[in-house]
Amino acid sequence: MSAADLILRAKDILWHETPIVGDCGRLCKKRCCRGDASQGMRLLPGEYEASALSDFGQMHEDIFVCGGTCERKRRPYACMVFPLFPLLFEREGYLSIRAIPDLRGRQICPLYAEKLNPSFCTAIRRSARILCEDAQIKNHLLQESDHMLDGMRLNSLLNEF
Repeated sequence: MSAADLILRAKDILWHETPIVGDCGRLCKKRCCRGDASQGMRLLPGEYEASALSDFGQMHEDIFVCGGTCERKRRPYACMVFPLFPLLFEREGYLSIRAIPDLRGRQICPLYAEKLNPSFCTAIRRSARILCEDAQIKNHLLQESDHMLDGMRLNSLLNEF
């Protein structure tokens, strides 16, 4: 199956799942939907080409910035899982996936430290497992996971002082 097909399958699992019941954008005036050339969502490899994202946003290197409104089903994968992130661990051929709070959302999302819908978390794990069928996307998610773990370690060290 192509990367584009896997991305569409993964997004199909997520499109009807939300972090909370209702529109979380009402809590923060949709802060995660606003950005600039340095603040936006990182796309999966091949996601821009696989989706009609150019209809409602722009690419700035590997960052996608939308105009603030879109159809939920057409959002980038990173938007659909926000404020969580599918953290991947791979050991001895076994892949483990956890839906964790995305450190990048700490400053803008009021849901960052909240308990979110369990079905949302399950959908993130299921969707990430599908995405990992593509080696390039899996490597991307593993690299992002490494960055997330580095950030968590740094945050922990800073909190010790």
